[in-house]
Amino acid sequence: MSRRNAELLLMLAIALRATSLLFSKIGLAGMQPYTLLGMRFLMAFAILVCIFHNKLKHIKKSTVLHSMIIGAAFTVMMSFELHALETTPSSVTSFLENTAIVLVPMILVPLQRQLPHKGTVISCLMAIIGVGALTLKGDGFSFTKGEILCLGAAVTYAAAIIFTGKFSKDDDTLQIGILQNGFIGLFAISMAFLFEHPELPKTAVNWGCLLALTLICSVLGFTIQPIAQRYVPTETAGLFCGLNPLIASILGMVFLHERLGINGFIGAAFILGSILVSHLLDAPAPAAEPTPVRRKVQPIHSYTRAADKPAA
Repeated sequence: MSRRNAELLLMLAIALRATSLLFSKIGLAGMQPYTLLGMRFLMAFAILVCIFHNKLKHIKKSTVLHSMIIGAAFTVMMSFELHALETTPSSVTSFLENTAIVLVPMILVPLQRQLPHKGTVISCLMAIIGVGALTLKGDGFSFTKGEILCLGAAVTYAAAIIFTGKFSKDDDTLQIGILQNGFIGLFAISMAFLFEHPELPKTAVNWGCLLALTLICSVLGFTIQPIAQRYVPTETAGLFCGLNPLIASILGMVFLHERLGINGFIGAAFILGSILVSHLLDAPAPAAEPTPVRRKVQPIHSYTRAADKPAA
């Protein structure tokens, strides 16, 4: 897969997953956080196993271990997210959670022992300005309990992005995408039995939100992201997180009647511009065409057949 196609696929995965804030916000009105999370991912895992069971016949132990690590990171991240959504608006949750845009290259600096590229720095600054303009309102900013949980989600989200980028280079990405759904569901439903009283959804709206989270966000979004991220640099994958609050704000405007306002349009422009800047400044220069080697051809008369040679 070319990098351009992989970036488009990654953008699609993030767009599908961005709908989770809308569906989760509605679903939490009738379901408990860990129960919603566990049922969502266990249902997604069952569907994926039925579809791709032939791809799961030969799985390496390393793939299972790596999928478990990624699944654990996403479980912690979404646990923070769901508890934050109970007290914090979805737009603020999305902004704070997606500070992973900056955390990913910052974490990679000591790990890779090299400074980030110029395009990454500029685009990260643009993305942060865009996300801030898109989600922060004029009533000020203060750290509440929900916002602290959002920051915890940002740290674990950055870790999940880095783990996915690292492990998807060596393992079967489809297997990772399927298995991580199973591990997230297993971890979440275990926490539901420990801290909650799991119950099935009671209304059609709750069932609809659960099915949407399962099919759109988990079956599609979580499965295709590691496939795409195998061909995309980790810094770029972290930057694309800026699409999440953009799409979440648009969905909130359409379905929850939230006003985007002039700041929202400015933020959207900065976020899309940051992706463009990253692509233009960090894109590798095209390789030069190799110069054809001109071989010297000997004249035909210089070749002498063995039969024409004089006998010894």
